[in-house]
Amino acid sequence: MKPDAVEQLRTEHAAGLAARIDTLTEHIAEHGADPECARQAHALKGAALTLALDVVAVAAAAIEAACAEDGGDAVSAARAVALAGRELHRVSASGAARHDLRGA
Repeated sequence: MKPDAVEQLRTEHAAGLAARIDTLTEHIAEHGADPECARQAHALKGAALTLALDVVAVAAAAIEAACAEDGGDAVSAARAVALAGRELHRVSASGAARHDLRGA
């Protein structure tokens, strides 16, 4: 695969993750989660756009699952967002990722 094609796939993957995280952030806001949870979800979006890490996809899936449980319990969603943020901190070796996770 040509480098340009690889970069295009990476960009599309990141944009797809960002769209999923936007949906999750809206869901979190609708169900009354605290502002910190929404901020962390926004930071995940920044990480997706900047890094397109596979772990961001896993984190987004975990948040989606938490939102689906118990009719979209905001507390479950908040826990999933916090867990995803900690996991991204753990796997990231770059300063850029740490910066993105502090918030946009």
